[in-house]
Amino acid sequence: MRVSSGRTAYTDHPLHRRFQDVTAAIGHAFLLADPLGRAHGALALDAADVPAVHL
Repeated sequence: MRVSSGRTAYTDHPLHRRFQDVTAAIGHAFLLADPLGRAHGALALDAADVPAVHL
C-alpha cells in the first residue's frame, strides 16, 4: 500500500479491496476466543495436554 498511488484510497480499487479482505480475515481469526483461551490457560498452567488451536 505504501508504494501504490493515492488512487488505492478509493474502495473500487482492486488493491484496496484485497487490503480490506486481509484485514477482515485477520480480525475474524481472533473471534475464536474460546479455543485460544483454553490453549493459553493450558500453557500457563503447564498442562500435560495443550489443545490444538485451528485458525
